[in-house]
Amino acid sequence: MQKLRPRRIPVLFFEQGRKFAEFYIEMEPSPSAMERVLSVFEQYGVDVKEGAIYTSTNPRSARVFGGFLDITDSRAGVEELKEVLESLEGVYEVDILASPFPSLAVCAMHYPLMVLNEECVVFRRSTWEGLLRRLHEKFSSAANIIMYQAGIGTALRKDIAPSTRYALGLGIDQHLNIFRGLAQALGWGRYEIVEVDHKKPSMRLRMYQHFECEPFRGTTNEPRAHFMRGHLEASFKRLFGKEFRAKEVLCVAKGDPYCEIVVEPLQ
Repeated sequence: MQKLRPRRIPVLFFEQGRKFAEFYIEMEPSPSAMERVLSVFEQYGVDVKEGAIYTSTNPRSARVFGGFLDITDSRAGVEELKEVLESLEGVYEVDILASPFPSLAVCAMHYPLMVLNEECVVFRRSTWEGLLRRLHEKFSSAANIIMYQAGIGTALRKDIAPSTRYALGLGIDQHLNIFRGLAQALGWGRYEIVEVDHKKPSMRLRMYQHFECEPFRGTTNEPRAHFMRGHLEASFKRLFGKEFRAKEVLCVAKGDPYCEIVVEPLQ
């Protein structure tokens, strides 16, 4: 499997005894514009602690560079730094906000959080595990039904994977890899497509650190990937126009080394 590295979303940064500022810069999409911005940071003794680069959705398709600056040793105030950056060739917009908290920077410039041009919500793992545990404690087996139906509901809406497949003429292998990559990038788990039968069609999906099952690792005698079962069944139905059944044959909640789901058409 491809080597994977953690991805940090720059929403908070802490370092004892330092002063921080949040920044947002829109510029022309060229390496030279970025080089000029970084040169100013270096000139004024400002360090980029965390940040992100992406393309804006506005008509000019500007490159956006934003995150947190360490301004402890800056040779200019926030307003002066902002004016210098705004004067640069190819820079469209600059916003810099000094953090009101000592040693701490918290994102205050952005809302909502966007993925694929759609608003999204992020739960930390501890929050999500607490939600799942409470759901199963209060509703027992009914929690499995709730998660299963939730999975179906997420796949019935029009998302990027099916539309990409039809727009680009992608085959089922490419479509499944889009799904695998997207789900993995969103933090659902590490996924491996073990087997695909194009004639049936069917698929065997192996899941490591799956978000539904990790909270219950080795604590139950039943599988817990009900959201994913519903999601896969509905997704395959949308792709092929017939009913499918997804069965979790291995699950870390039962003590297995990983989770595995087999998706097959109903007879």
